[in-house]
Amino acid sequence: MKMMIFAAAVTMALSGTAMAQPRHDAPRQNAQKPAPKPVASKSRYTPPKHWNQPRDHYDRHVQACQKRYRTYNPHTDRYTISRGRTAICRL
Repeated sequence: MKMMIFAAAVTMALSGTAMAQPRHDAPRQNAQKPAPKPVASKSRYTPPKHWNQPRDHYDRHVQACQKRYRTYNPHTDRYTISRGRTAICRL
């Protein structure tokens, strides 16, 4: 008799603690989906201040300048002429 009471008490104690804790493997019912991330521009470089055309044109401009001028810097839109003198790429 004492053994049955002890077994019932242990069973209730174990099942009570297991039921009181949330399951971490189950998805939350009221969880909201994360907000979508804003779509970033496909451009790798930010156009310099003097750039007055649409941003997507800048990528083609950068590719053309890099192909033509070995010292072209896309961040400044300039290439080196000689010994520190630079010029804006006009392609």
